[in-house]
Amino acid sequence: MDKKTFEEQWVNKIHLGNCIDLLKELPDECIDVVVTSPPYNLRNNLSTEINKENRDKQPKVVNKKHGENGNEWSKKLKLLNEGYDNYNDCLPHNVYVKQQRELLTQLLRVIKKDGAIFYNHKWRVLDGILQTRNDIVEGFPVRQIIIWDRFTGITRSNRFFMPVYEVVYLITKEDFKLLNDEAINYTDIWRLSIDGSNPHPAPFPTSFVHKCISSCVEKDSKKIILDPYMGSGTTAVVAESWGCRFLGMDVSEKYIEMANRRIEKNRVFDELKLLDKEDKKAREYRYFDNKEKSLNVKKISF
Repeated sequence: MDKKTFEEQWVNKIHLGNCIDLLKELPDECIDVVVTSPPYNLRNNLSTEINKENRDKQPKVVNKKHGENGNEWSKKLKLLNEGYDNYNDCLPHNVYVKQQRELLTQLLRVIKKDGAIFYNHKWRVLDGILQTRNDIVEGFPVRQIIIWDRFTGITRSNRFFMPVYEVVYLITKEDFKLLNDEAINYTDIWRLSIDGSNPHPAPFPTSFVHKCISSCVEKDSKKIILDPYMGSGTTAVVAESWGCRFLGMDVSEKYIEMANRRIEKNRVFDELKLLDKEDKKAREYRYFDNKEKSLNVKKISF
């Protein structure tokens, strides 16, 4: 596949399907940066196949402070308990590990020689076993482990301290370098709040994606940022705002529709900012009507 064909068929689009199958269709070294977070297999609540039949009988984690229904955090917790739109996030552990290793193999193939993969995951203790995800990343060129301090968490219990951190594996090829002195001075602990207003059960905050991209990609460089689990579209929105292009994948038509609406909405408001900067006498702008789910024109005075 030549560069032109690849860009026409793949770039600035979110593709429906299994991300591993879709990645196999991409040419080698066509992606600059990957920012992604897979489903964490959180509904795999038991560590042995002997107890597999009892998995659905396990009690759901409940937000003790707010109850199971009552605010946005409780709704998000409910979504996580139930799984994603059409994916229940409940694979046997060995199947999940094999799947994620296949994913990383393909991601490493498609990134360029100076490329990087920001692979966000979650450590946890399950049935007395510490899951550091080493079984997933072992053998891959992990350059660093970043701790993402999210400040707050969803689950609260009198049996453990509230979990507020996740990890980011920075997996790179040989020529990867941070962009500038500002990025070099970042520490390996990122304190970034989560996005509690996003209807997706497990969204990135825009600040997280921006930190990943801006640390190694020049603004307005038109480089290609990939997220094989695009979800609500945060990676695409931030990539375009940084002057890059995106390539997304997801198994959910619902999430792809959600992401495309959000991307279009962001393009409209970016256009408004440009209009405001270049022409103070402008009297109208386009905006996205959430109720009507359409673009409209509104008069405005600056």
